[in-house]
Amino acid sequence: LTSAQMPAGSVLQVVNAANNVSRRTATTSFVSIFGTAASITPKISGSRIFASITIGGISRNSTDYNATTSFRIQDGSGNDLKILADHYHYRIQSADPGNIRANAHWFVDLGTSTTAGTAKSFNVVFRNGNGSVSVAVTYDSGDYTNITLWEIAQ
Repeated sequence: LTSAQMPAGSVLQVVNAANNVSRRTATTSFVSIFGTAASITPKISGSRIFASITIGGISRNSTDYNATTSFRIQDGSGNDLKILADHYHYRIQSADPGNIRANAHWFVDLGTSTTAGTAKSFNVVFRNGNGSVSVAVTYDSGDYTNITLWEIAQ
């Protein structure tokens, strides 16, 4: 069967982008986790794009016991598509600054209309809520932050 012949609900393709580079910010401006957007080129027009996002870990470098971070997914032009977590909150049990093991995962319908052969780009961004917060995908050598894009026939 060709992509155009697949029944509704069929997965037409899956694209994954992974990153194990730690990014840190002390501002409330959104910063890209990946540094570059993940792209998918739809095989058929009218399909939907879903995304699976996994944040490998979060750390902070202050003695502030409470920390918050906001996560969003944006299109290739920097427009917010979904607020993944606005004030994702985690509490530090130690006054010793450093890494904690806080992971996050979302599966979202991006609700985008597609045109066959026209690439769509997506990026996951975060910002500091208080203190200096980072997405620390290098907490352990095996930690990664991933975005997986799924094209689904409609």
